[in-house]
Amino acid sequence: MKKHYILLLILILSFSATCQNTFFIGSSSYTCTDSFTLHTPETVGGKELDISIAKTEQGGLLILNYRTFSSEKIMGKVRILLDDKTFITCIDRGIADYVNSIYTKVYKLTESEINRLKSNNIYSLRFTLVQDNGMFQTKEDYSVVNDPSSTESFFRQYVDVPALLNEIY
Repeated sequence: MKKHYILLLILILSFSATCQNTFFIGSSSYTCTDSFTLHTPETVGGKELDISIAKTEQGGLLILNYRTFSSEKIMGKVRILLDDKTFITCIDRGIADYVNSIYTKVYKLTESEINRLKSNNIYSLRFTLVQDNGMFQTKEDYSVVNDPSSTESFFRQYVDVPALLNEIY
């Protein structure tokens, strides 16, 4: 009987360990939310942005993943519009990576900003894509939306960001 309890304990511990998401920067690792995808309102030719938020000792990290096969990069400030019609502005600190056709950009969030995200959902996120081919540079602004009325596809789901944050904070 004791063996059954030990086996059950091992299974529970291994299951809970594999259910946690982890984000790595260099040699540091951070617990993070499940990744969620927000889309631009266009149904044809729109952009998708995969987003997750990692927990740090000083607040958090906003992690943006953008699939690209060109030299497009997310650059500059990111503005998060919350459901209460207030903004969080994230400053570009140059933390980025490009691996397997996925461009990852990381923005720092303060503890105060995390608390605002825990009580107000993300309505939209505005970012700038920059493409530099060596001869000229183009910049284009985009806004991805977390609005259930704009989701015309089965694959576009409304995301409850405060619930995701409450799982890791």
